[in-house]
Amino acid sequence: MWYAMQVLSGREYIVEKYCRERFEGRSLGECFIARRRCKRKFRGEWKVREENMFPGYLFLITGQIREVYHQLKAVPELTRLLGDSDGPVPLDEREIAFLKEFGGSEHVIDMNEGYIAGERIIVTSGPLKGKEGMIVKLDRHKRTARIRVEFFGGRQAEVGIGLEIVRKEPG
Repeated sequence: MWYAMQVLSGREYIVEKYCRERFEGRSLGECFIARRRCKRKFRGEWKVREENMFPGYLFLITGQIREVYHQLKAVPELTRLLGDSDGPVPLDEREIAFLKEFGGSEHVIDMNEGYIAGERIIVTSGPLKGKEGMIVKLDRHKRTARIRVEFFGGRQAEVGIGLEIVRKEPG
């Protein structure tokens, strides 16, 4: 089962390291940060960077949530496992499918590349290829696309992923 953990923003890597040390060695599960590759300009040069896709959240894959949950109580940076009054609630199939399809086994969403034809955005490579309808906003200056996804209990979220537009064609 896949679960989402809310942690103090900026402390995701500390909690991820703690989980890897405690859980993966004992086969209790896998903990990861969903990341995205995007381009940022530093000193006049574009460089590819990896950033958190969901700041303040980590994901946990485990079949032993009760044991893992008790060990996580010792982590001061952990705010909570997302759930309801009955306890942690696993992610639904759409959320898992999104993370698997876009992030792959390394849980990193690659840069996308595409072009503009008239008013349409055509993605030629990357996980957004064929899913251009998910794009709600394009920022050519920052080389990102905002997509709308449903996450964390059905909440609509807009997240940015890298999209480089290489040319613009008339419609």
